[in-house]
Amino acid sequence: MNADETREYRGFTLVAKQGSAGARCWAWRDGKPVHKVEGVDVSAAMQNARRAVDAEAGTAVGDGDVGAQAYARALQAILPKLSAGQIQMLQAHYRAPDRVMSASELAQAAGYANFSAANLQYGNLGKALHEHHPVVLPERGDGTPIYTFALADGMDRDIRPTEEDSHWRWRMLPSLAFALRAVGLVSD
Repeated sequence: MNADETREYRGFTLVAKQGSAGARCWAWRDGKPVHKVEGVDVSAAMQNARRAVDAEAGTAVGDGDVGAQAYARALQAILPKLSAGQIQMLQAHYRAPDRVMSASELAQAAGYANFSAANLQYGNLGKALHEHHPVVLPERGDGTPIYTFALADGMDRDIRPTEEDSHWRWRMLPSLAFALRAVGLVSD
């Protein structure tokens, strides 16, 4: 890392500065410094700032589907950036029987022409949520995460879904269902 460093992390802007006696890092959100931490160098200060942000969220990478409150905070953070189609998919998925829908059904709910568009948009939504609430995700054969698993789990087969799989069925994670109610996107 450079002597001075700025990075985005889970909705925060981390700004680290090297000083003569070590480094400091501030985690800014909404134009206000929320956390101030120190480290022996900029890299250590950045790592300590990420830990402070993770501690605030109440979760850390690898916790799996835990912390419904953390899901709600993550959803609240990305809500202004969601498209109308992404919101329609979330709402339809929540209202589906047993909260289970296929990629084709998600596409239809959002008015997309086909399941490929739904896969892309739901995957992008999952990635955005994952940036604010990281969980361990299954990976494709090439090692890239399948971000839809940040929103739902697959339930039909013991194989990994592909972009071409229109009939893969997704069951919404309970923590995401809670988050949708908490931020007011759905009601019972």
